[in-house]
Amino acid sequence: MTTIAAEEIAAGGKDGVGKGVSSLVQNVVGGTFFAAGRVTGSLADTITAVTTTDLSSEKLKPKSASSDGRNPDHAVDGLVQGTGYLTQTVAHGIAGLIGNPYRGAKTGTVSGVAKGVTTGVVGVLTMPLVGALGFIAKTSTGIGQTSKMLDLGCIEARCRPRR
Repeated sequence: MTTIAAEEIAAGGKDGVGKGVSSLVQNVVGGTFFAAGRVTGSLADTITAVTTTDLSSEKLKPKSASSDGRNPDHAVDGLVQGTGYLTQTVAHGIAGLIGNPYRGAKTGTVSGVAKGVTTGVVGVLTMPLVGALGFIAKTSTGIGQTSKMLDLGCIEARCRPRR
């Protein structure tokens, strides 16, 4: 029995035990990475929502880390999207260090300036963390998608007989 299972797994596992083992590995790896991507993306979105105020700029603010409308198709795409998200969040934090105090000063009050300085400093400190969490989320989702692409199942199509 064991040699039959080993031969079947080595042959590509299209039936029986081989198919089950390959499916188990594929779904465990893919599911783990999908879950990690969702958790880290949600954490990044939560931190962004907590630290964003009315003085924050919306122009450089990155879209959601967990659901920005386009999930990575594979691991390399996940790395590319994650790097872009990380870069954009760090740029948003640095721009907030200058822009938030300016927008606070435009209110004409001392409390507005203080709020602008505070939110600028908090933003420049938290945005790299948010970017790193978004990077992990995008990369994990890309790895999960890659595991879906490695499906060993064969596609059986109906073929009409020749006339």
